[in-house]
Amino acid sequence: MEDTADLADMRHELMGRVQAVVAACCDYRSAFDHYSYLYGEDRKEFFRQFLLYGHILTAAEIEAHAENGVPESPPTLQQFREQIDSYEKIYEEVNRIEPISIFQSWMKVDARPFKASLLNVIKRWSLVFKQHLMDHVMHSLSDLDEFIKTAGKGLSKKVEKGDYDGLVEIMGHLLAVKERHSVTDAMFEPLKQTVELLKTYEQELPEEVYKQLEELPEKWNNIKKLAIAVKQHVAPLQANEMTVVRKSCAAFDVEQHRFRERFRKEAPFRFDTKKPYQLLDTKHIEIKQMESAMTSIYESAGLFEVTVPDYKQLKQCRKELCLLKELWAMISLVGTCLDDWQTTKWADINVENMDLECKKFAREIRNLDKEVRAWDAFTGLDSKVKNMLTALKAVAELQNPAIRERHWNQLMQVTGVRFVMDSDTALADLLKLNLHNFEDEVRGIVDKAVREMSMEKVLKELKMTWSTMEFQYEPHPRTNIPLLKSDEELIETLEDNQVQLQNLMTSKCIAFFLEEVSIWQRKLSTTDSVISLWFEVQRTWSHLESIFIGSEDIRAQLPKVQRHLSKLFDSLARMKFQLDSEQKPTRVGLGMYSREEEYVSFSEPWDCSGQVEVWLSHVLDSMRATVRDEMTEAVMAYEEKPREQWLFDYPAQVALCCTQIWWTTEVGIAFARVEEGYENAMKEYHKKQVTQLNTLVTMLIGQLSKGDRQKIMTICTIDVHARDVVAKMIAQKVDNAQAFIWLSQLRHRWSDEERHCFASICDAQFLYSYEYLGNTPRLVIAPLTDRCYITLTQSLHLTMSGAPAGPAGTGKTETTKDLGRALGIMVYVFNCSEQMDYKSCGNIYKGLSQTGAWGCFDEFNRISVEVLSVVAVQVKSVQDAIREKKKSFNFLGEDINLVPSVGIFITMNPGYAGRTELPENLKALSRPCAMVVPDFELICEIMLVAEGFIEARVLARKFITLYQLCKELLSKQDHYDWGLRAIKSVLVVAGSLKRDDPERPEDRVLMRSLRDFNIPKIVTDDVPVFMGLIGDLFPALDVPRKRDLNFESFVRQAVLDLRLQAEDNFVLKVVQLEELLTVRHSVFVVGNAGTGKSQVMRSLNRTYQIMKRRPVWTDLNPKAVTNDELFGIINPATREWKDGLFSSITRELANITHDGPKWMVLDGDIDPMWIESLNTVMDDNKVLTLASNERIPLNPTMRLVFEISHLRTATPATVSRAGILYINPSDLGWNPPVSSWIDRREIQSERANLAVLFDKYLPICLDTLRTRFKKIIPIPEQSMVQMLCYLLECLLAEENTPPDCAKELYELYFVFAAVWAFGGSMFRDQLVDYRVEFSKWWVAEFKAIKFPSQGTVFDFYIDPEMKKFEPWSKLIPQFEFDPEMPLQVCEPCTCFVWEEHMHFSDCMQAFQLKSHSRSSTS
Repeated sequence: MEDTADLADMRHELMGRVQAVVAACCDYRSAFDHYSYLYGEDRKEFFRQFLLYGHILTAAEIEAHAENGVPESPPTLQQFREQIDSYEKIYEEVNRIEPISIFQSWMKVDARPFKASLLNVIKRWSLVFKQHLMDHVMHSLSDLDEFIKTAGKGLSKKVEKGDYDGLVEIMGHLLAVKERHSVTDAMFEPLKQTVELLKTYEQELPEEVYKQLEELPEKWNNIKKLAIAVKQHVAPLQANEMTVVRKSCAAFDVEQHRFRERFRKEAPFRFDTKKPYQLLDTKHIEIKQMESAMTSIYESAGLFEVTVPDYKQLKQCRKELCLLKELWAMISLVGTCLDDWQTTKWADINVENMDLECKKFAREIRNLDKEVRAWDAFTGLDSKVKNMLTALKAVAELQNPAIRERHWNQLMQVTGVRFVMDSDTALADLLKLNLHNFEDEVRGIVDKAVREMSMEKVLKELKMTWSTMEFQYEPHPRTNIPLLKSDEELIETLEDNQVQLQNLMTSKCIAFFLEEVSIWQRKLSTTDSVISLWFEVQRTWSHLESIFIGSEDIRAQLPKVQRHLSKLFDSLARMKFQLDSEQKPTRVGLGMYSREEEYVSFSEPWDCSGQVEVWLSHVLDSMRATVRDEMTEAVMAYEEKPREQWLFDYPAQVALCCTQIWWTTEVGIAFARVEEGYENAMKEYHKKQVTQLNTLVTMLIGQLSKGDRQKIMTICTIDVHARDVVAKMIAQKVDNAQAFIWLSQLRHRWSDEERHCFASICDAQFLYSYEYLGNTPRLVIAPLTDRCYITLTQSLHLTMSGAPAGPAGTGKTETTKDLGRALGIMVYVFNCSEQMDYKSCGNIYKGLSQTGAWGCFDEFNRISVEVLSVVAVQVKSVQDAIREKKKSFNFLGEDINLVPSVGIFITMNPGYAGRTELPENLKALSRPCAMVVPDFELICEIMLVAEGFIEARVLARKFITLYQLCKELLSKQDHYDWGLRAIKSVLVVAGSLKRDDPERPEDRVLMRSLRDFNIPKIVTDDVPVFMGLIGDLFPALDVPRKRDLNFESFVRQAVLDLRLQAEDNFVLKVVQLEELLTVRHSVFVVGNAGTGKSQVMRSLNRTYQIMKRRPVWTDLNPKAVTNDELFGIINPATREWKDGLFSSITRELANITHDGPKWMVLDGDIDPMWIESLNTVMDDNKVLTLASNERIPLNPTMRLVFEISHLRTATPATVSRAGILYINPSDLGWNPPVSSWIDRREIQSERANLAVLFDKYLPICLDTLRTRFKKIIPIPEQSMVQMLCYLLECLLAEENTPPDCAKELYELYFVFAAVWAFGGSMFRDQLVDYRVEFSKWWVAEFKAIKFPSQGTVFDFYIDPEMKKFEPWSKLIPQFEFDPEMPLQVCEPCTCFVWEEHMHFSDCMQAFQLKSHSRSSTS
């Protein structure tokens, strides 16, 4: 048939027609589905529910009345009418159904059998309701007729006096008539209505029914009349009988009370009742007899209408008898079950099953009537079950495998019952122990057994572990001597086991294992000590072996190692040695150089040969002796020549200290003269001070060496404070040296007898420590400084720690250091971090205690609180030793010497990330000092004086006013800092400018420094405001920027060498970076991506190379590693130090000897968790402190440069510590990078065309994209320009744009690249497709290169052959279906290719080719 086309078509058409007819027939059949309930539902159930509730119950009604059942609501006659009418209507509906139906003229459906059957079913449904109504009418009438006949016959009988049975019968009929009275009166009208309803449905009733319906109402009335007459007739007889019934009731009531009393005594209410069931049977018979008599009385009373008592006593007896029977059945059941359990052997006792059975009994007992709970039988049963439950719990616990023989003996001792515990022991033996009375004792014994079992397990594991533990060895690299290998697993196991044993010792169940645990403790403690000592000896030997044995050269040069001196001393950087006849240095030390290159000769030459620790101690003693001798001489020579000449004869430290000594002396003399009556003595001394100060300021303006200038600046700083103190005393008319304003000052005095300098403040006095401090600056002493001095010195006086706390830039650390310098003492600053543990802190305290130096722990609350708790104990042990005036004390298990001048200070910056709250025991050891914002104007004034400014007060006021206005009026930028460190930096610049140009007026010098030092960090929008403020404070001043044209020429050459554009703005940024690095050793280069930060730094580095300054550059991303990897970490088990990246880089740079600039470039986001560890590196301390207690000082040529996009997560403490070079997006713009890129193109015509195209398209595109269109992610403008250049590199290949091609071809490829560079990131949301919007804008704006009219600009690529736009879909290969190949095995990529995939793959292919060619060229 398949081969015959005609037959196939006919078959197809035939099947179609058949299917159509089948569908029509199915639809016809479905039309009758709504009649299905007629033959599908249960007629009997439907009618039953209808009679009960008037309708069929829904699921919701059944669920709502699930507990009490649905309330009955019999149907009304109207409901019957509605139900029958509905079936009549359906009958008519079905009757109208066509008997025969024909579909598509050839399919006939005969519905007659179905119709007849359905009509029959409907009739049956209707008949059910009609038949019920007919039966109801007939039964109601026949029942009434029968009742009238019976009642009439009974009431017609005659009753004589004494005929009791006759009277009872008559009374029964009268009662029946009375009960039926109301119901029968109301039944006739509804019956008539029902009959009428049935007539409407042509349902005829028998004639007898109509006759009864007519006659019965009258018969019923006659019966009622007869009942009234009979009742009147028997009334006297009824009265007599009522009297007899009442007497019987009273007699029975007395009898039931007697029975009740007897029942309470004799019934089995007690648990110890014998033969309870016999008693229950006896009482049941008695109650039954009483109930029979009571029933007879109730019947008689009901007939004669006598009120009868309730006889509650008898009913209560019956109730209690039932409850007793139930209770004793339970007692019997429980007793039988428990007796069966008694014989169970110990090994077979299944406590779980027994417990479940007992709990079942307990539940059933609780479910008994509440009335039985007061009975002794119930109480006994309940106690029996509860005791059994308690005993079973104890038995369950005793089944614990941890129970041993000793525990059974303890149990017998507790209970006082002894038995033999073996395989024959049964449950009964255990129950004899009355375990329910010893529940807590059993639990205690079992708990103890379990703990002892766990101890036993631990001890077994210990034996197993340490019987197999072995050391591992590794050969020494030079000698191959076997060394113990650091086995972290062994150390960890040892520590864990020691902790386990310690926990066992604290257990209250240790008694049995005490001796064994103690032995193990001693073993492991010895092992721990031996391993620790062994590793310490081994580590020390390994470190020193190469020095003492490995190299002759090293051994020979050991006494002359000087590179570490700066770590050991405050300012002693190197020593001068005596030269021999061949001008070679010997081992005899002649003097010392400070870090500032100040030279001081030793009082006596020192031989620095021998053991290093010996000659270093000699150097320390010689250093102090030299300072003391110099001070002795200077004090004596002070009055021999003018001070401005005298100070050049001595080191800076000595000159300053002696100036302070003589200030104290001369103020004392003035006070003495005032007391003698010379009132102007203090004023005359004040005039002398002013004269001396002015002389020094005049000297500062002149030509001085760097060291002499610093010396005079330092003395000026202290002199200004001394002058202000005297002026204040004059203003307050102080005339007594005991006034607090004088006593609260730090006063130096010289004791001729002891040849010592002492410093006093309030009631505290300190011996000057003579540490050589070099030629270093000193802090300006403001009122806040005075207050901090008093607090810190009082804390030392009271043998406590000092704790300055406050925000960034308030001078917490610097004030502590300055106080140390005032007392001639070494102050070690430690930058605290999370890496510090209690051992590293303890080592620091150990060193401080033995040297008498001060330790200043910066950001102390960065250490974890667990470590701080231990640190508190360490600090207290040091303070206790000082307080007890000990020469030596035990610290961390080691006896060490104590120098009582030791001081421990902590500085904190509360409220920052990573800070902890100090423990209370540590707070109690420290005296807090709140550091607030200092008096900036006073500090500024004094520093200006020190820098040589005459008009210091006026200029300071202008300076501080400018910074206050900047803080208030400029925008709130994260990198802005107007605090103390920023002020100090500007003042250093101002001093430098003044010395370079001494003839220029001071206000112009300050204005220039304020402008030129702050402009680099000001954002573009704030520049007009800042310049306006400068103009208001320094009116009519226009000072040109100080320029080093020679340096700028080197910068321009460096920029060109890097193939960049030497624009003025860019060169200015490079110069500003150099100026910042001159005054700040830490600099943040801040700016968005693509603003040229890296190129500015590269240009300056290249400038250094051109200038032959030998720059060194190392860079690191601090966020690419963890804090431990960045700064190093100590292995807590072995105390071995693992160096970090930053620490190793810093050390390497510090060890480079040449004086070229050395940069550590940190290129990564700022995070307080790592940058806070650089606080002491970034501030004036310039030292990296590590958790290993190594201190790496930065040399003067080292710089930290941070390349970042923002400072949002940096704390104020971080921002204030570095200079800021902010590069605005507008500083560079798009033109220089584009010009640099164009310059790298080889073809001249291409460069010319590209320059024109960039100028034509870029300004419009960038301006539009700033305000219109939404991108999927924020993209900097520079990145879009860079992407355009990258795309052009790929597209402008020789095969696309040959050297002699037209400029239109360049523009074609340029437009294609620009569309994707600027529009490729457009976003499409639910409302707007910005790609479409961009396409519309581009087509409307740029018409030189036309796109096809259909689609968007993103839908086309440039055909390399035709050099015109073609749709991307053209690149999709044509899909050809192979009928031989299943569709499932076809590769998806041959079927579907997305256009975006084509765009991406084409671009990536071009990028890869271009990148490959670029790398090959380089």
